[in-house]
Amino acid sequence: MPHLTPTSRRDALKIHPGMRLCPLIHNLLLARPFIRPTPSSSEYKLLLTTMGTFTIVNNSSSAIWVFVSKYTNSKGSDDWYSVPAGQAETWDRNGWELVAFKNANDSGRAGVYIHTNKTVTFNSLDNIGVH
Repeated sequence: MPHLTPTSRRDALKIHPGMRLCPLIHNLLLARPFIRPTPSSSEYKLLLTTMGTFTIVNNSSSAIWVFVSKYTNSKGSDDWYSVPAGQAETWDRNGWELVAFKNANDSGRAGVYIHTNKTVTFNSLDNIGVH
């Protein structure tokens, strides 16, 4: 099992560069059912929720490449996108997702694992905030 470091938020985990993600994804996503019993019934029902968003803010002095997984939105894209310095972008997602960053020459990467409706502020690969 990879080593995870809690961030300042209870619902975010910092993923260290070089960390193997397969065990993390399995334990945090695949082990959690997408259906559960409702309080008023012993029957299992699919619980539908509205689509949320992630806002990524690039607070650094140069463009940064951003990846957002698409576990909760199969129609979304999990390609890398460039976010210019001082700009913000949003992604439509509905649950726990991985947000990763890399620099222009791909010599460094970092990321966070967060729940929907959060803002991720990128200051540097060593300073990523979740609000």
